[in-house]
Amino acid sequence: CIRLTKLAMAKHVTDFTKGLADLVEERCSTVQVFVDEARVAPQVELAKFVWGTSRKIHKKIDPNHDHDGKRKQAWEEAKGMLKEIIDFELWSPLDFHGPCIKTVSEKIVAEVLKNYLHFVLTGEVRTKHAPPKLLGETDELLVIDKPPMFTCNYGSGKLPPTAGCETPTQLLNCTKATIQIHEYLALKFDYE
Repeated sequence: CIRLTKLAMAKHVTDFTKGLADLVEERCSTVQVFVDEARVAPQVELAKFVWGTSRKIHKKIDPNHDHDGKRKQAWEEAKGMLKEIIDFELWSPLDFHGPCIKTVSEKIVAEVLKNYLHFVLTGEVRTKHAPPKLLGETDELLVIDKPPMFTCNYGSGKLPPTAGCETPTQLLNCTKATIQIHEYLALKFDYE
């Protein structure tokens, strides 16, 4: 029931969200059994499972029958969430093509599907580090609540080192113990 409460509160809920959440939860549970029992599936079987999951997600979202843009957006979001286990440049919903599925463990597949389920239910991308909260902004001022692992070494006369990430989500998922707040803000917001 907690899942339904989250779903009911989500702003991004569409007519296909509940069915999509049910599908992802079922597929996640299936692979989680392998993780819990420390079993290893043959790589080709795991690849077929991942492809079958992505095919079912594609069918449930049905981006080709989109009237208001929500289905295409949902499919793009799904691809973004699943890119750690699927190469969508090689993927097709029509036929299984082994190289489109990345060689990963059951644990990684379960983790990616759990993160995608969380996104479907809440509209939020789960990351290792919590993002700073935007408290307010004016034309000249941005007020944020900075989590403790974020540091600010900007303005000391030389530029501090950066992680070199391309997106704020990559930065929030990096393994560094501290993150430069200016790097996050530069990736997240389009300010000069």
